[in-house]
Amino acid sequence: MIQKIKNLNTLQKFFLQMFVILAVVVAVLAYGIKIYYENDLQKNIEKIISDGEKQVHAKIQQLDDQNDINKVREIVKEYLDKQHFDALIIRGKNNRIIINEQPKIDSEFIKRIFNRELIFEYKEPISKLIPDIHSDNVYLLYITKVPDAFIKVLIKLDDKQVQMMENEAAEYIGTIILTSLVIIFFAFIIVYRQFKELINKENQLLYANVSILNVLGNAVSKRDSDTDEHNYRVTYYSVKIAELLKLEKQAIRDLIKGAFLHDVGKIGIEDRILLKPGKLTDEEFELMKKHVELGEDIVSGIDWLENSIKVIAYHHEKYNGKGYPNGLKGEDIPIEARIFAVVDVFDALTSKRPYKDPFSVEKSLDIIEDGAGNHFDPNIVEIFTKHIEKFHKEVHNKTKGELETILEKILRPYFLDK
Repeated sequence: MIQKIKNLNTLQKFFLQMFVILAVVVAVLAYGIKIYYENDLQKNIEKIISDGEKQVHAKIQQLDDQNDINKVREIVKEYLDKQHFDALIIRGKNNRIIINEQPKIDSEFIKRIFNRELIFEYKEPISKLIPDIHSDNVYLLYITKVPDAFIKVLIKLDDKQVQMMENEAAEYIGTIILTSLVIIFFAFIIVYRQFKELINKENQLLYANVSILNVLGNAVSKRDSDTDEHNYRVTYYSVKIAELLKLEKQAIRDLIKGAFLHDVGKIGIEDRILLKPGKLTDEEFELMKKHVELGEDIVSGIDWLENSIKVIAYHHEKYNGKGYPNGLKGEDIPIEARIFAVVDVFDALTSKRPYKDPFSVEKSLDIIEDGAGNHFDPNIVEIFTKHIEKFHKEVHNKTKGELETILEKILRPYFLDK
């Protein structure tokens, strides 16, 4: 099935996809930058702890009583005072606290995080940046395992460190965003050019199908002693009335297809009936009515023409339920068929045929108004009679070429991308 590509929607999807990709890339890289800084600080802490551990261990070895926890704590506190640590906890076997020094923590939020129980399953050192929700301070929490103990360290990063991290992170992220935008821009140009080429080819193919509708409809008109101009005018009238009734775009598209092919089933009607100049007998009229069924058969199975059946099958139904082939009544008749029934009869009345001269617009409108509520939908007749004189003047006595130009203009919004 031929589908019209929706230009704007496709571009919107493209931009949305590029935005999502950009957001994901930035988020991933921002997280990567955060991990990078945490790991960098972690390496510094590991060095401090490694060096300090040797110093503390050496001093403890020099104690007369190495189990004197108070003297051990003094040695550790002296070491802490020389470092940048704000707090330190050392837990030995069975999670027993050996050292718990938290002299610089003045935030209850940070204190709660720092004092959470250690998970002894940690095999590798871990670090995490923690912003204090009650201040502008940023802390680094570090946990590592040493022989027979776990060490938890908390360090408050000074303003210069935080500012440097923020500036560098902003530079990295800005560079990433700018680079991504440049890539997306050039990708968009390439995709857009290909997209426009595809649109043009699709439009050419679609318009070729519309042209086939036109040719087929005109072929039927000629066989029925009608003219090409009839198809152009009824299609024009149909679109104009449908627009006044604010039909959806798809419904108008279906109406256009049906207007071109409304009598396509007449291809299967014998010439003796189709071209008979006088009134048909009842038997002949029953055979003539078969053109509706034949028309349905011709377009059935063709996906692109499927919805044209709304006009082909039902434009001879009457609003009072006395039409054919199904005797549908009122709004059970598709609105596309109800619109077309009015414009088809009007154009037949105002056109010259082998068996009659054209009626005036006034006389034709009188006949249409008399049929409101019986043959025609009265709501459609009301709109139709208010505007048809203007529409009639726009296409009356126009040549085939002029009508083709007018028709192409009104078809474009419904079948072709601008």
